[in-house]
Amino acid sequence: VIVYSGVHTVVQYTPHPSIGGYIQNLDVIKNMFILHQFHMGEDAVTDIVDRSIGIYQSDLSSCFRRTINPFWWIAKLVTWIVSLPFKLLGTIGFNQKKAEESLLGKIIKGLLYLIMVFASLLTILDLLGLLDGFKKISK
Repeated sequence: VIVYSGVHTVVQYTPHPSIGGYIQNLDVIKNMFILHQFHMGEDAVTDIVDRSIGIYQSDLSSCFRRTINPFWWIAKLVTWIVSLPFKLLGTIGFNQKKAEESLLGKIIKGLLYLIMVFASLLTILDLLGLLDGFKKISK
């Protein structure tokens, strides 16, 4: 829910100079139970949650319409399915972000989107019974 509000959950963590270490990007929400290791309090989490709540409260009607809109959920499902091959590449050791951002990756992702949208559209039309005429013609 926080990610869909558009609030960035990643902060740049810089260790104290006396401790040493390297500067890194830290996702506060994913690491909320180990923030004490980074000498960060719960304020970092509550700030992000408060900002997200504020965004949802300022645009409540749009958020409600989006939540009950089945096409929004279908788009999220299609996006997740299309990202699976790239997540597999990341799992086996390749750089997932580079694979997605390359020209070939963008072409593959675009083709997968088109295939998924077309397949989803055909499935919805079939469930609504709007393809019965085409089924009779093809027989």
